[in-house]
Amino acid sequence: GTHTCTWSASSDPLSGLAGYFVYQSLNGGAFVLAIPNQPTPVTGTSWTPSPALNAGTYRYRVVAADTAGNSSTSGISADIIVDRGAGNIPAAASCAPGTGTYSPSVSVTCNPGADQGSPTTAVTVRHTSGATTPADPTCGSAAFINPTVYNSTRVLKVRTCDAAGNSSAVTTYTYTISGGSRSASLVGNPSTSGWTTTTTFTYTPTCTAQGGSTTNPATFCVTQVSTNSGGSWNNISTTQTANQTRALVSGSNYRFRTVETDSLGSITSTSVPASGNIQVDTQAPTQVTLTLTGSPTSTSFSLSWTASSDPLSGLARYELWRAPNQGGAPGVWAKVKDVAIGTLSTTDTPPSSGIWWYGLHTVDNVGNWSTEVTARSGTYDNVPPVASNHIPAKGGTVVELRPTLQVTLSDNLSSIGASTLTVTLGGNTVKTKSFPSGTTTLSIGTGEWSGVLANGPYTVRVQSVDSVGNALDDSSWTFTENNAAPAKPVVQ
Repeated sequence: GTHTCTWSASSDPLSGLAGYFVYQSLNGGAFVLAIPNQPTPVTGTSWTPSPALNAGTYRYRVVAADTAGNSSTSGISADIIVDRGAGNIPAAASCAPGTGTYSPSVSVTCNPGADQGSPTTAVTVRHTSGATTPADPTCGSAAFINPTVYNSTRVLKVRTCDAAGNSSAVTTYTYTISGGSRSASLVGNPSTSGWTTTTTFTYTPTCTAQGGSTTNPATFCVTQVSTNSGGSWNNISTTQTANQTRALVSGSNYRFRTVETDSLGSITSTSVPASGNIQVDTQAPTQVTLTLTGSPTSTSFSLSWTASSDPLSGLARYELWRAPNQGGAPGVWAKVKDVAIGTLSTTDTPPSSGIWWYGLHTVDNVGNWSTEVTARSGTYDNVPPVASNHIPAKGGTVVELRPTLQVTLSDNLSSIGASTLTVTLGGNTVKTKSFPSGTTTLSIGTGEWSGVLANGPYTVRVQSVDSVGNALDDSSWTFTENNAAPAKPVVQ
């Protein structure tokens, strides 16, 4: 009932404009002054009735008056229809045929109820529909189109709306379609959303037409693809052949569906995947650079590397691998450990002494490996120097009063450090001699003894440490000094 009348401004060159008077006609009656307490004029060029007017058809005209009492009258406005109040609600919409079971389809026509009260306006049918109960329609819902064919079970809700926005109660119809229902399905591999290294989509579409309908081979069973989340669908096949294939490109994503269309309508299959997209990644992560430090060592190597990257599925882990030395090259590789992305260093202790090779590659979230780094090698030595070639031999006997002692030290992986020979007799030290790093032959010469050796069993303690800290402390070298004169001969 609320509306606003506007008009163009008037002017008066002599006594001047006093204002405007608004006159109103209801339902074709005489024009009467529309504003209470006239003759006070309206000074502007618009007027809004207050309170809101009751239902009816209104027309207006405006009189301009000057201060001398002269006036001029406008033409008559167009009809303003006010449609409000409980008695102005339109009657309910109706549809035919009504609720029931139909085969193979049903054609539905709906008509609006009559507008009621005074005045009446044009009416339309507004609707919602769905396989299950839809929301109630509003006057903003879509207008129902006569006739509408349903070839699958539908729930239809309708109501009448007039031009003023008044609406009737909602009427609900249920149309059950029995027998000969159409169908469309698509079986595909891969079938789940997410990243994959697969570059071929294998699929089998299946379609069934609505009973009694006709089909067009070119449009009956069409398989479509949506690429890179674009929203549009493109046809890739019009046959129901099993195990068809579609190439997939790394860096792209895909979704597939099948559409069945016959003379009574169409239906779309569940898409493959049902949600999300198939995302293809055959691109390897970037190669890294590996550095090994701390060689030679008797504890562990330190390994570090540059960061890798992967623009598609993303990085999953780094893998550290190790191989024994074989003729100056890596032997059989074995994985040492996985290292989390974001970590760029680790340590490792090999299982045994020797030269060991290390390699590292990156794995992304679909299993693509980066190119292996250039292998790095290091020497792991947890074995002390070895003493050999004892002179005199272990457990031997000497008769020299000042014997020469000699032993050879060797270390295959690191160098010999400082060494010491300690000679004892009965727990008492007879001789100690130290040797600088790098000495591999330890000896005590004849002239280095302070005197002749007494008879008895001697122990020689050999001590040495290699360049990585492995220590030798060996007291297994013994010999016996026996310099007594021979027995007197007996003359017979």
